[in-house]
Formats: sequence, C-alpha cells, structure tokens
Amino acid sequence: MVGGGPAGVEIALALRARLDRTGPHETAPWIGLAAGSGLVPTLNARARGKVRAALARRQIEVFAPCRIAQVGPQGAQDDSGRWIASDLTIVSTAARGPSWLAATDLPLAPDASVLVGPTLASLGDDAIFAAGDCAEVAGERREKAGVFAVRQGPPLALNLRRRVRREPGADYRAQRAFLTILSTGDGSAIAARGRWFAMEGRWVWWWKDRIDRAFVSRFNAK
Repeated sequence: MVGGGPAGVEIALALRARLDRTGPHETAPWIGLAAGSGLVPTLNARARGKVRAALARRQIEVFAPCRIAQVGPQGAQDDSGRWIASDLTIVSTAARGPSWLAATDLPLAPDASVLVGPTLASLGDDAIFAAGDCAEVAGERREKAGVFAVRQGPPLALNLRRRVRREPGADYRAQRAFLTILSTGDGSAIAARGRWFAMEGRWVWWWKDRIDRAFVSRFNAK
C-alpha cells in the first residue's frame, strides 16, 4: 500500500479483513504500508497512536517515512533505491490538481490545484471557479478531504448564480477542525478531531455507519 493517509490506512485494513475471510492461511499474507510524510500526519498524536496500534494488531508492516519513487510489476522502490517486493501494489496518495492545469495561466498551489479566493473564483480569472480537491483557498490551506468539497457545494452554486447576475460573491470559510473516522476493518473504528479527541471501539464504527448512511440517503430517489 502506497499512501499513509486515512484512505491508505483504511484500504490496507480492509485488505487484511478480506484476506482473513479467504483463509485459513498457514501464515498471514504480508501487507506493507509506505507512508511518505509519516502515518496519518494530519491526525492528532493520540489518534496516530491508535492507528499504528491497529495496523500492528492486524499484522500490517509500516514503512514511515518512506517516499516511493516508482512502482513496478515486482513492487515499489523508495527514493533511497530500496525495493519493497509485492504481488500487488495499490497507490492511494494525496490528491493533486489534474495535470492539464499546468498548461493554463491560472495561479496554482504547490499541489497543482487552482488558487481561489473566498468566493471560490480563481485568483487569475474571476469568471473561473474551482472547488473540492482541485482547488485551494489562498491563505487557508486545508488537507484534501471530502468534508470541504461537500461544504463548498452550496456557496459554489450561489456564487455561480451571482456571477451570472453580476452580483458580489459570498465568502466561503472552511472550518479548521473536522471529525475523521477510520474503519479498522474488524467491526471497529477510530475517531479523531482537533488536537486531542481520539476514540476507538465498535460503537465508533456504528457511529460512522450512521453518519455515512444518513449522508447517502440524501441523494436517494424518493
């Protein structure tokens, strides 16, 4: 597994759960996780400790920090030249702006996402709007997370309408802390928010399931 963020961790743990269901095995199939900037660096220290313990408990070997330079049929090679052998390599690294943005004249952030102002209009052309993983609000860098993309939807729609009517746009302000819940693949989950809050247990997975189902149900046909 290449990627030590929340998605990479959840995928690695889900793979372990899937492999466990295909057993029994004489030895547990090996799973490794390479984390370039450290394991779930955006979570608080208590949550990181719980994630590391969950990976160890599920026999997932962590390589951190470990920046992968290339992936091939036999595994992955880090930037020191070391090869980590694997039959299957899955990449789940941080989101970046699409490559074609580099060919435009739009101001871009270091991760190639479009730099936008508070109204989500590009700093280089106020007739161009961007939101979600392909955008970064100048001066308010946040990690790429679904919670921001979802909450940018209403102000984006509002400001597109205002742009057509030649009215001033409304400012979007991203929250600083948000809830992260990671499934550990064994019926449990880890919750984290801010600098201190971190909890783990089956009840946390139930909580995550309720939140996810409630969100998806909003888009079901009535």
